Amino acid sequence: MSTLSIVTPVYNEEESITNFYTEVVKNTQELDLDLEIIFCVDPSTDRTTSIIEEICRKDERIKMIIFSKRVGQDLALMAGLEHASGDCVVLMDSDLQDPPTLLPELVQNWNNGSQIVLAQRTSRDGENFIKIFTSKLFYKFMRKFSDSNFPENTGDFRLIDREVVNKIIEHKEQQPFMRAVMSSVGYEITTIGFERPKRFIGKTKYSPLFGGYKIAFKSVVNYSNLLLKLNLIIGLTMASISFLFALIFVTAKILGADFASGVTTIVFSIWFLGGVILTSIGTVGLYVDKILNEVKLKPRYIIAKSFGFKTGNE
Repeated sequence: MSTLSIVTPVYNEEESITNFYTEVVKNTQELDLDLEIIFCVDPSTDRTTSIIEEICRKDERIKMIIFSKRVGQDLALMAGLEHASGDCVVLMDSDLQDPPTLLPELVQNWNNGSQIVLAQRTSRDGENFIKIFTSKLFYKFMRKFSDSNFPENTGDFRLIDREVVNKIIEHKEQQPFMRAVMSSVGYEITTIGFERPKRFIGKTKYSPLFGGYKIAFKSVVNYSNLLLKLNLIIGLTMASISFLFALIFVTAKILGADFASGVTTIVFSIWFLGGVILTSIGTVGLYVDKILNEVKLKPRYIIAKSFGFKTGNE
């Protein structure tokens, strides 16, 4: 019998874990698949770990990875994929905003031959206009200025066939953005729509003001060279303008024009050009920092403890 692996990143989710486990089991029990649930846990300050450990001891299908330090959602998902044994793997959040009721439909599409089944939000209940607008802007931006395909109104919630999983885990980036990694491998995508409910249990771990912008910034630097192109364009533009002004100044001098000394203009020009230069250097520095981080070849994550795996140290 084939196996369905469900990978979910977890951080301080003591209020939702039991409900998540119950809903997943309920919505997969009619499927002709063995079940495996892997909780990828960033060190939490609440009872998240102990609750999952108790579930692991009661149900051998449940597994848990506990990292030695907080690694974030993307690396947690990558670690889950690297440890999943399923013939297909579903990535989803444990806060029930990715509804487990959608699991049978995801699996049905996989049984019909789809290798990637992507859950796309048809509504985003509880999110404000600014977040929705900036999200749309981000996806349009990344589709235009990167080599990856970023379907709009999607997150990590999707089903992936084992063949695709094997290609994804070949990526060895130190700080992967999983949506970009999963988009970069290609394969035909089947999309199903769902209404994303409000979060009724617990609190989001993303900053309401800066969480999305951090993701966007990391994506632009890691998967697009737009900033470098902008610096080149700005530099060439400023050089052209400077040459034009110099030509005009020299021509006017030859024709006998008398220019008063303009201290304000000189100071403004120095500050402006200095700002452009520092901005360019800073942008290049971001990419150099990313290169340095990649060539260090340090472990992307360290597992402090695991439960449910044959080689685990529970």
